[in-house]
Amino acid sequence: MKRPITATLVGAASALLALTVAATAEAFPQRRDYFLDPPRGGTFVHADLITVGAQVSLERRQILEDETMSNLNARVSALYSLGYADVAGHLDVRLLFLTIGASAGVRRVNRTYTGLAAPDGFLPEVTSEQRREKDKDSKDATSWNWAEARARLVIPLEPLWLVTNLAMRWEGQPDNTYDWFHTNVHDGGRLLRFDATMFVRAASFGGLGPTVRVLDMPQRGKRVTEVAYGLTFGTRPGVFRKDDLFLFQTLVRPGDNEFGFHITRLPAYVMLIYRASFEL
Repeated sequence: MKRPITATLVGAASALLALTVAATAEAFPQRRDYFLDPPRGGTFVHADLITVGAQVSLERRQILEDETMSNLNARVSALYSLGYADVAGHLDVRLLFLTIGASAGVRRVNRTYTGLAAPDGFLPEVTSEQRREKDKDSKDATSWNWAEARARLVIPLEPLWLVTNLAMRWEGQPDNTYDWFHTNVHDGGRLLRFDATMFVRAASFGGLGPTVRVLDMPQRGKRVTEVAYGLTFGTRPGVFRKDDLFLFQTLVRPGDNEFGFHITRLPAYVMLIYRASFEL
């Protein structure tokens, strides 16, 4: 009986990916771009230092067929930073180059920056200068729930790897409020997010490439499209762990006075992560 064409193509693609991973690993025993490869199975504790905070997470990776083909990942995480705290659960399933997943969590924002409506109903901007002015006052903490469904597609074009993510997200935050996660201002409700990075990868240094992020979001009573662009770099520094990870990403929106990571006082989204992973 002949194999279906789809099964043949999937099998060939899986074999190609496995050969690529094996050949690169043999040439470079301590690869620095491993974070772009299919994750190996097992149970892990991850300890992260994140810009101005820390996160700890417990992850179980269940291999469904083989590591290059498919796996099911379940993870719980707890994060605390100077801006907010977050507790969440995550579930992802991967089939070759496509990953589909969902997350849900609760966020506790230490300082809530909301532009209150004027008597005529006008909603002002929530600029970085206005937020810094509010820092002089007492804390205004708020909590809300959030949820996300997402799909991730990786397209290997050696030595280029295109990594794309599409997500539908719901945020329960107050309207016209600064979002610490996306470092912008929007209303509560549904957001659509698309981001893509074209990595140039090499086992000797890691992965580096341009990034674009597009958000369709509610803002001051209407839907707007926000485009930010920048750079992403990842590598295995090998400081404390053989399989540690350093990740840097920055995004900018010139001329947008509301955009930017508030703690750093920079008009840019800035993410720095150092991760040490421990297999149980």
